[in-house]
Amino acid sequence: MSPAVLLPAMVFMAGSVAHGQSHRPSDSLTRHAIVGAAVEPLGADSGGVRVTVVTAGFTAAGLGLQVGDVVTAVDGRKVGTLIDYARAFRAWRAPGTARVSVRRAGRSLTLRGAVVPRPRETGEGIEIEYGSVVSDSGDRLRTIVTRPAGATGRLPAVVLVNWLSCSTVEFASGNDRPGWRHVLHGLSRAGYLVLRVDKPGVGDSRGPDCSELRYWREVAAYRAALAAALKHPGVDTSAVFLFGGSLGGAIAPLVARGQPVRGVMVSGTYARTWYEHILDHERRRLELSETPPADVDAQMRALAEIYAAYLIGGRTPEQAIAGRPALARAWTDMPRHQYGRPAAFFQELQRINVAEAWGAVQTPVLVVYGQFDWSMAREDHELVARLANQRHDGHGKLVVIPGMDHHFMRYPDRLAAFKEEDGTVATDALERMVEWLEAIRSKRMSS
Repeated sequence: MSPAVLLPAMVFMAGSVAHGQSHRPSDSLTRHAIVGAAVEPLGADSGGVRVTVVTAGFTAAGLGLQVGDVVTAVDGRKVGTLIDYARAFRAWRAPGTARVSVRRAGRSLTLRGAVVPRPRETGEGIEIEYGSVVSDSGDRLRTIVTRPAGATGRLPAVVLVNWLSCSTVEFASGNDRPGWRHVLHGLSRAGYLVLRVDKPGVGDSRGPDCSELRYWREVAAYRAALAAALKHPGVDTSAVFLFGGSLGGAIAPLVARGQPVRGVMVSGTYARTWYEHILDHERRRLELSETPPADVDAQMRALAEIYAAYLIGGRTPEQAIAGRPALARAWTDMPRHQYGRPAAFFQELQRINVAEAWGAVQTPVLVVYGQFDWSMAREDHELVARLANQRHDGHGKLVVIPGMDHHFMRYPDRLAAFKEEDGTVATDALERMVEWLEAIRSKRMSS
């Protein structure tokens, strides 16, 4: 059977609930760490990564890490790249201890200390419930459910299908991805139960480290989340919606297939082949970086060759650029990974026919695009809406939010959005989404 039609065998375990806060859930997942340090790479042969920021009160500060330290090992495992570093700290769990080896002013030191757990999410006007699901891949995954404070009875629900990165969907504070926090908490304040799940190897979730996580194993997590929402005692199963953000917007139609969802919302996504998308993305990145036009042209030629060998030819980036200095200069990411994910993940993305998946969606679709979303192309969003309307006239709606970037933040122009300078939350995006949700629900109730 094709992975596209597998349904999850899952278990939902609810956690305790409190207004505006969350308590320890009744499952076996232990709490992941908050590191509180930023690092930068030093090069393939440097033997470590350099600490650039240390935030008081978190694990790094408790260990005694200092700005300028070069981290060479974590818990006895060598750290030579950013991937090594990320993989090491994602394994930290509280309660527990951590051991970090560093070079400092010519000396080698070993630092030890307690792992500081990530603060639990809070939010005004909502209740937060921590729980877990088990996907058909056997991964126990952290779920976070938000709903209006004091709500009773069954509520309409929104299930999030996540973005590309290995970052958790949990918000540690109001400054943690404020645009996304405004939208997801705002949906609950508007009367919706919102269910999020951390992908395998991220946050409290178990499974392979995110740096090795493959596509279909991640898709299984979202299918488990949808199944959990449909079985949740507080959900009106006639009004369950999917919301795919960024990469999740291209996964959402696969999750929706054959499932009783009332509609699908997507934002900041793509709908062509990944090869076409990433080349457009790279050109926008170079142009907004103020690269001279002639250099943009030269780098795009090199990148087109790299991506053809990597995405279509099945090689790693390292293999694609081997012995080719001009290609090596154009590649700015890791030898066997990109954006923290394995090369094989993106090769799987390239094989997915996203347009075909959208063509099979039977429900209404809302497509949200930010005017200054430099990461993604407006044409892809227009395509999703058009495909929805081809199957059922009036099912697809495109909404363009003025000044908005990829993360529900507003900027005066695309360059400011690229630099992420002085952004404010694009509150009207949430308003348009709630308007659409209510309109779809009203049609269902009046039919």
